[in-house]
Amino acid sequence: PLVVNATVPNAVANQPYNGSLTATGGDAPFTWAITAGSLPQGLTLNSSTGAITGTPTQGGTVSFTVQATDSAHPPQVKQQAINFQTNSGLAIVTNTIPDLVKGLLYNTQLSTQGGVGPITWSVDAGALPLGVSLDANTGILSGTVGLTATGGNVTIKATDSSTPVQQTATSVLNMVVTNAGVNNNLLNGTYAMLFNGFNANGPVAMAGSIVTNGDRKSVV
Repeated sequence: PLVVNATVPNAVANQPYNGSLTATGGDAPFTWAITAGSLPQGLTLNSSTGAITGTPTQGGTVSFTVQATDSAHPPQVKQQAINFQTNSGLAIVTNTIPDLVKGLLYNTQLSTQGGVGPITWSVDAGALPLGVSLDANTGILSGTVGLTATGGNVTIKATDSSTPVQQTATSVLNMVVTNAGVNNNLLNGTYAMLFNGFNANGPVAMAGSIVTNGDRKSVV
């Protein structure tokens, strides 16, 4: 008897697709038609070969019914319902990241949308600042920023698990490295202080004042 294969490879939105309906049994060649539902927008069915080709324009799942007719006399006819999956295109949605500060811990998450997980991360061009690394499995940038680290543009690449062809996406990140903030303001004037607390005998209060002249080394 004529049997139609119920599955076809998944497509990827905005990428060329070339799949094929197949059948076993019956007398080849076969004639193909869609009798219910429709292919994703951008794809067409070749009625003579069963090839599905084109470029789908959006992700999602559609259901349709295909009909195969063989060349026997009288011909055999077989219909088969098919669920067709189009995966959304992979994209890195992290375009900017927080500044890195020399000598301090750094941790930030890179993110994607679309594609098929799990996602693998890598540095495609440039170099990460000294002390910072990219986790290939999680997309986390982390580490202690080196005291001699420098910034610049780094191209990050994400690769998904689509089959038969993996999708990739890249994003150029401007990594800004700054020095740790230091308060260099000098004290100048009269300052008062008050300490409140307790000891074994009860409440304690101490007060005092200092006068400074703006010199780092001088307290009057």
